[in-house]
Amino acid sequence: MTTAPAKLRWALALFLVWVVVSGFMLFHTGGRHFGVFAESDNWTPVSLDAVSYGLSQKTGFQLIHVFEDGCACNSRAEKHIHKLASEAGLHVQEQRFVAPEQIAADGLQLPATPAVLIFKAGKMIYAGPYASDVSCSVDNSLVLPILKQQVILPGLWLNGESNACRCATNWRDIEV
Repeated sequence: MTTAPAKLRWALALFLVWVVVSGFMLFHTGGRHFGVFAESDNWTPVSLDAVSYGLSQKTGFQLIHVFEDGCACNSRAEKHIHKLASEAGLHVQEQRFVAPEQIAADGLQLPATPAVLIFKAGKMIYAGPYASDVSCSVDNSLVLPILKQQVILPGLWLNGESNACRCATNWRDIEV
């Protein structure tokens, strides 16, 4: 027959194992994709042309959404895109979805995806994550204040310093 202190030790050990396994699973399913968008600051500033992606150079904003297949963060960014469209009044003709390989072929090797490129009147002013949190929520949006003109960027912002849900891109494995 097992004594009460022995049962308590078994219950405590089982609880500790549960905590460790649960923590590992939470990290593995979501947290492993959260971190600094770019590990280094070696982005090469390039002048991408919105017209080559089928966007007009008219006044206002145009967006290019860059998604890599299989990234766990894509669904979070897609929810963010729907909010952006409704809150910022963007129309479908002002947005395109492009593969990271196509962006790289044009000279910009994004360090991670999902990413958004914002153009104002055809000129790129922002490249980086949608939001600065693990859930890519509109509450922590980096993009919405730019589109609502609450933040005016003085020039091109290659945003690699924000923490976000992202899948790092390994450019050595991609032929451009």
